[in-house]
Amino acid sequence: MVKGKTELRELDEFWYSRLHDALPNGEIGAIGRFAFGILKEMVKLSLMGHTSFPPSSGGYILEKVICIIQRAKIEDQVLSEIAKYRKREDLMKILRESSYSI
Repeated sequence: MVKGKTELRELDEFWYSRLHDALPNGEIGAIGRFAFGILKEMVKLSLMGHTSFPPSSGGYILEKVICIIQRAKIEDQVLSEIAKYRKREDLMKILRESSYSI
């Protein structure tokens, strides 16, 4: 996987030579790091021949997306948008299965 190593190395070089210093510390910088991590994971999976996320990578991507949502402080907006596209029964099932009590 020499080609893959080259592309990932080039991504890292781009991050450190161009993006890292262009992003401020704080929320925007953190969001940029999380987004870059997702991009690298997507490239890695593509180089391995995946066209969709394997179950083993789902947790990693979900963790990064949740971190972005939290850093941007848009949890309520995200939940509201998700609710728009789900049936009430589906939402109630999700709440029952989660650690929250209703």
